[in-house]
Amino acid sequence: MIFWDTANTRLLGKWFANFRRFVRQKGVQLPQNLDAAGSRRGDRVLRYRDCAVIDYTLRSVAQVEGITYQTVRGVFLEGKPAFPGSKIALKSHIQIAAKDRACIVSPT
Repeated sequence: MIFWDTANTRLLGKWFANFRRFVRQKGVQLPQNLDAAGSRRGDRVLRYRDCAVIDYTLRSVAQVEGITYQTVRGVFLEGKPAFPGSKIALKSHIQIAAKDRACIVSPT
């Protein structure tokens, strides 16, 4: 699943409402994205909520629609602008999470 594809981003938004209800029913607080020590304020690089919503969405889509994903890939914009007026951030990166161990190949 790729989370810079707008259809998948909308899917997260759809399942977030269900996730919020699920968390409330369990009587716990919603996870929060937080700034890390040494990171730029507001970048929220500790993405606890994002991770929880993605995991919940993947589990729910698998249960409800029978669709499973082996990997998840997302783009994260972080850091100061590369130059004045830019939306290109100096610490931007792509993260890939293998949800299926079969996707991980170890060197022989």
